[in-house]
Amino acid sequence: MILHVLRHAPALDPKVCYGHCDVAVEPLGQATKDYLRMCYLQSPAPMWSSPALRCLEVARPITPQVCTDERLRELNFGTWEGIPWLEIPRAESDVWAANWKIERPPCGETLDEMQARITNFLQDLRSQGPEFWLVTHAGVIRMLRHLLLGIPMDELMTQVVPHVEIITMEAP
Repeated sequence: MILHVLRHAPALDPKVCYGHCDVAVEPLGQATKDYLRMCYLQSPAPMWSSPALRCLEVARPITPQVCTDERLRELNFGTWEGIPWLEIPRAESDVWAANWKIERPPCGETLDEMQARITNFLQDLRSQGPEFWLVTHAGVIRMLRHLLLGIPMDELMTQVVPHVEIITMEAP
C-alpha cells in the first residue's frame, strides 16, 4: 500500500492546545495549491481527510472528491482543547507529559485508543486499493509511520512533522 500523506497548514495560534477542535490556520497560497494539485494528478488516487476544517482546506483544492473519516482526527486532548498550553493546570500536564504513552488528558484519549482507531482505518483502507492520499495531523502521521514503517514512537516524537509537505510511505 502506498500512502501520500500531508499535514494541515500551520495554526494561526500555535500556543493553543488543539487536537479535535477546529482552529484557524494560515491560508494556502495559490502556488502551493497548484503544486499539490500537480503532484496529485501525477499519481491520482482516492483522497481521504480528517473532517477537521484545517485538513479539508488542504484536501479540497487538490481534488473535489474528498472522503472524510473521523479516525483521521488528531489525538483528543479532552478538556484541554482550545486552551492556551500555558493555562493548562501544570499538575495535569505534568502527569500526561511524564507518561504520554499510557496517560490520557482529562476527558481525552490515550495513545492506545488513537492507535486502535488508526489501525482500524488502515485495515479498511487496504481492502479498497493499493494507493491513497491522506490529509491529517502530526499525531496521526507519526502513528502511521509507527504502524507502517515500524519506527518507535519515542523516536517519532522527537521529529518535526512538516506542514503541507507530501510524505510518501510504502507499506507491505
